[in-house]
Amino acid sequence: MSISKNILSEEHENLLRQLNRFMDEKKRLPKGSIRMKSIRKKKYPYLQYKENGKVKSKLIKQDDDIDEIIKKIERRKIIEVRIRNIKVEIREIEKALKKLK
Repeated sequence: MSISKNILSEEHENLLRQLNRFMDEKKRLPKGSIRMKSIRKKKYPYLQYKENGKVKSKLIKQDDDIDEIIKKIERRKIIEVRIRNIKVEIREIEKALKKLK
């Protein structure tokens, strides 16, 4: 096996491991955004997201830390961008590996 093919294969494996790790982390993080809803002149925070094409709203309890939920939502968005980039890199490496065969 050539050196370049060996390096590409190792990088491919590394990217697949990263992808799996990011996908697992993404599953544990909340999706959507925080929206305030007014009910009887009081404002309540809701986590709003889409599920099966429908918008769902989940009340955020008073004992939940809204700032922590916002950080988790932002982390999920960063992970989603990284996942897209990793998938592009994986496709490019797979094309290069096919050319080397």
